Amino acid sequence: MEQQEFAIESPLKGKAPAAPADEMNQALLPAPDSELLRDSEERFQQLAESINEVFWICTAQNRQFLYVSPAYEKIWGRSCESLYSDSNSILETVMPEDRARLAAALAEQSLLPQTEIEYRIVRPDHSLRWIRTRTFPVRTQGLDVYRFVGVSQDITDRKVAEKSILEISARERRRIGQDLHDSLLQQLTGIAYMNKALQKRLAELSTQDAAEADYIGQLLQEAIRETRALARGLNPVQLDAYGLTSALRALAQSTEKLYKISCIFQCEDSIKIHDHEAATHLYRIAQEALSNAMKHAKPAQVILSLVETHGLLILRVCDNGKGFPESVPPEGGMGLHIMNYRARMIGATLTVQRAAGGGTFIICSYPNTWR
Repeated sequence: MEQQEFAIESPLKGKAPAAPADEMNQALLPAPDSELLRDSEERFQQLAESINEVFWICTAQNRQFLYVSPAYEKIWGRSCESLYSDSNSILETVMPEDRARLAAALAEQSLLPQTEIEYRIVRPDHSLRWIRTRTFPVRTQGLDVYRFVGVSQDITDRKVAEKSILEISARERRRIGQDLHDSLLQQLTGIAYMNKALQKRLAELSTQDAAEADYIGQLLQEAIRETRALARGLNPVQLDAYGLTSALRALAQSTEKLYKISCIFQCEDSIKIHDHEAATHLYRIAQEALSNAMKHAKPAQVILSLVETHGLLILRVCDNGKGFPESVPPEGGMGLHIMNYRARMIGATLTVQRAAGGGTFIICSYPNTWR
């Protein structure tokens, strides 16, 4: 079997990439004289040239592309020949903010049965496209990876639709929160003042109704507190550049009060973020991370921090709880899935790490490029 594997590589050596489909077929199907095989080759080539996804094959050792389907030219806006002559040219199309995440995924491709990653590319006309790439390692009988095959799909339309849905949802939450604050909260406050005046008159008359009025006043104050908290929860991040900092500080304070633990917020006062949508997503990521820590880790202390370095805004949630389990499914739980989803929507990266002495680090890195 291993001799046959080496024989597969030899027809590709010394050939120019003028006929990549032929090279791919020779690499995959080592009996080109069979009529059945030629029919199979023709059907495969017709399929590869007709689908909208990019089908590709590359070597494991130096990532040299052996085949890339014509859809590459449509999606990337570059010729297939340019990719054959310089395999690294595809990495140059990736947005700088996504390259580290893509490099990490490439490093894992030999270790996993399948890897999937979403990232952004820039076409020659400067338009941006979202790409989802799924990669599968091809192994020898001795289980050594000698080749990768993959499918890359343009998911820009889906991303635009998802972003639109999230924006509509966020606007509705803000509207409801504002309505609660401006309408219901003001009405409750007015009723509380009226009840206070009634309670005072009843007390002057020395009637037993004064005690009931006092109880009603307590209920109204509790309703006011809950309404105010609900309004802030629906619209936690204010529209000014420092809104995220203020919202995270309030989140740490409410977490400490609610769960009776130490929740420390660390942040430089000078940090600003002008993108309100990104700020809201970062806040929700922190909120979900804190919620997960409270439910699963049972920590005594949590540190929530926001720092900026080299154009990156780094959000960290570190707890001293039980820590992540040793075996976590790749997709994680629903909370981790939601955090990853929100991070991808704003071009951020999310990593989860186990602390050496116990506990968990959740780190979200966002390119804060709008100054």
